[in-house]
Amino acid sequence: MRLVQYSKEYYERQIRDMLSHNNANDIVRPTLIDPDTCKPDNARSPEQKFLIYHHLYHEYLNDQYLESQTTQSLEQGSHAPKPPPQQNVLVEGLPGTGKTFCTNVLRNIVRNLHGMDTDPASTP
Repeated sequence: MRLVQYSKEYYERQIRDMLSHNNANDIVRPTLIDPDTCKPDNARSPEQKFLIYHHLYHEYLNDQYLESQTTQSLEQGSHAPKPPPQQNVLVEGLPGTGKTFCTNVLRNIVRNLHGMDTDPASTP
């Protein structure tokens, strides 16, 4: 029961904080996970780089879709754009292959792009 109460209070606080920032100068940068280590530049294997670039490309497609929706809502009579496919990634491997590194890099990317401490990159 305490977890439910904590969750409710946490998300209410997050929403209140988001809504209280009206000016771009007021925005507080999100908390990043080990920012010196968990950044795309530190990817070692081609597989890690592919996963990171794939995620960035998906973020780009999603941004283009949201922008086209805004433009479409301003123009009368235009057809609705098709949303990009949903991205689900399963990261698995032996110990030491960089699973946690990849997950944390993707979370940092989402946090930086969307400016929030909460992110959907780590949802099960």
